[in-house]
Amino acid sequence: MVENNLVDYSVMNGETYFALANRPFYNTGYTWQVFWRTDWLDQVGYDHVPVTYEEYEDALTKING
Repeated sequence: MVENNLVDYSVMNGETYFALANRPFYNTGYTWQVFWRTDWLDQVGYDHVPVTYEEYEDALTKING
């Protein structure tokens, strides 16, 4: 924090409230995975994993029924 001149952003009214840190993989893209229970999809009429947002929303609505 001192090296990057960030100390001022962590102090309020003379007290340190939080510490800033460098994110080690700041340039890494995050990917998300969704796991489906195919038996649940079968029960709501899907014979495949949803591939569009509309199918995804429809399947979840039916599952949560």
